[in-house]
Amino acid sequence: GFHPLVLPILYDKLKRIVNNAINDVVRDFHITVPLSAEVFIIPDPYGVLNEGEIHFKSSQNLKSSLEYPQSKTLLGDVLIYRNPCRLPSDIQKVTAVCCADLSDYLDVIVLPTKGSCSFASMLSGG
Repeated sequence: GFHPLVLPILYDKLKRIVNNAINDVVRDFHITVPLSAEVFIIPDPYGVLNEGEIHFKSSQNLKSSLEYPQSKTLLGDVLIYRNPCRLPSDIQKVTAVCCADLSDYLDVIVLPTKGSCSFASMLSGG
């Protein structure tokens, strides 16, 4: 009979089939995170954000506008990351703040330019 440990050609073909099957599963695997968004990031053009702060204003309401006057602006502690996120250090906890100078920037995360290094470089792919 045929055995993959005896026939290198059969071994290579089976290895390729298994690798392709695994890669298909991994590529199509997504975890949906409730209350999350996928947006672009830009550096703070005015230098008004401090280290550890971000600004994000949505073009759509994030919360009920009756309960929250700034329903389009994200406020408080949030987690941000860049794809691909492979290590725990690729995720950073920051504080989302409302900054009047940045209010015209919609649907992008504005990252601070202050600090010892570029904030984007601390995230995966930076």
